[in-house]
Amino acid sequence: MIQIWEVFACMVAGILSGIVCEPFFVVAYCVDRKIVRIITDIFCAVLSGAVFILTCIYFRLSDFRIYMAVSIFVGFILYEISIHRILAFFGKRLYNKFGSSWKRILSRLSIVSCKKKNSKKLSSLQRSRR
Repeated sequence: MIQIWEVFACMVAGILSGIVCEPFFVVAYCVDRKIVRIITDIFCAVLSGAVFILTCIYFRLSDFRIYMAVSIFVGFILYEISIHRILAFFGKRLYNKFGSSWKRILSRLSIVSCKKKNSKKLSSLQRSRR
C-alpha cells in the first residue's frame, strides 16, 4: 500500500517538474540559438531533480527504486498530454493576436532571428509602411 502512495507522489513530482520547466520551454522556443536551448535544458534537468528531491523529503519516500523513475516519467508525460497542450493552445491564440508586433520588436532588438518565410512578410510590411 505504501508503494502506491509513492507512485502517486512521484507522478505529482513529474507533473510539477513539467510545470516548473514550462517557462524554459517558452524561452527555448522563442530564442533561436542553440546555446540557449542547451542552457534551458540544463536548467530544466536541474530543476526537475530538485523537484524530485523536495518531493522525496516532503513525503518521506523510501530509497530510490525503478518504479519511482518510471512514475516520474509517466507524470511528466501526463503533463505533456494535458496541461502543456492547454497552455500551447492559449499560446497560439495569443501569438496569432499579438505575434507579428512582438516578432517585429524582438527582431529589432536582435533577440529573435526571423525565418526566411517570415522575413519576406516583414519586408513587405516594412515596404507598405514607407
